[in-house]
Amino acid sequence: MLQRVEFLFVNLYKHYKIFLLLGFVTIFIWNCNTYSATGNTLWHHYYFFLERFYSKNFNTYQIDYYSNHSFSRIRANDYRDYCDNILQNNYVSQNHFKRNVIINGRLRSNFITSVKNMGLTKHDIYTIIKALEWQLNLNKLHKGDPFSILMEKEFINGKNTKNTLIGIRLHTGKKDYYAFRAKNGNFYNCDAIKSSYGFMRYPILKKTYITSNFNLNRYNPITGCIAPHRGVDLAVPIGTAVLTVGDGKVVAVGNDYAAGKYITIHHDHQYMTRYMHLKKFLVKPGQIVKRGDCIALSGNTGRSTGPHLHFELWINQKAVNPITTPLPSHRDSLSGNERLEYLLEVKRLLPQLKFN
Repeated sequence: MLQRVEFLFVNLYKHYKIFLLLGFVTIFIWNCNTYSATGNTLWHHYYFFLERFYSKNFNTYQIDYYSNHSFSRIRANDYRDYCDNILQNNYVSQNHFKRNVIINGRLRSNFITSVKNMGLTKHDIYTIIKALEWQLNLNKLHKGDPFSILMEKEFINGKNTKNTLIGIRLHTGKKDYYAFRAKNGNFYNCDAIKSSYGFMRYPILKKTYITSNFNLNRYNPITGCIAPHRGVDLAVPIGTAVLTVGDGKVVAVGNDYAAGKYITIHHDHQYMTRYMHLKKFLVKPGQIVKRGDCIALSGNTGRSTGPHLHFELWINQKAVNPITTPLPSHRDSLSGNERLEYLLEVKRLLPQLKFN
């Protein structure tokens, strides 16, 4: 509404004599806020237009709120350019800005459902899980555990077009867990350290149960024979997002009578993973993937007794139990000026992550 009123009065300067005939001294008063990238007010100006009673001169004044309320006069000849500048710069800034928002809540059934009920998108939830996965298992949280999320929301014409996770605090087991976004886009804890697994343990986000364990001497319920089961079967509904557990290269995308639609990924000369009984492929052979990328949707293809995902982990061309085998890990941390800048930002953001 403010922008529309501003536009109306700025464009009435050509007809200011109408106001003179009505005897106006102060024609219009309005204010303008300009926001920073985080949504905080950078400066606040009050503008007002004064017209001397029955005068031919139309004088425009500006008060700078944060400069001891000082006055500055704008020459009448520059008024057109001044109005154009207001419309071009301030109008755009009012309609396209970013603002930080704190989201507080407590765990109800599970973490994903709890944050989804607070209006976060699937992409927001995925980012949060990626930020915290190297610190704790989100599937082992307790009901009532509090969390506080700091999001940067971008607005265009009053519509929230994009969310960016800035920081998160989660309390469980009498301990606080933090993650903050650094300038490089990665997330670190309060000490600028990121201790992450090279591989994720599970190729899915939601908690589930294993319907068939790794067993090299398993009785096959379909064939009735003893045959090795070189992976684990995870109970998931058809259409569940299947994620690659580590960085690698897609070496096979195919369809097999027993495995159904399957994907094979080489992670290096030592590690390989396979994903079977899929419904839909989201990658192609030769494609490079990063840990956590969605590569397929789960299904019930091939020789299967019901919807599930069969997941295998191979080390040195030998199938191993993907649930119990130790995973490769690495420790990453910031250093130098990058670390100092990060710690200063964390110090500024920490007070904002309060629980209700």
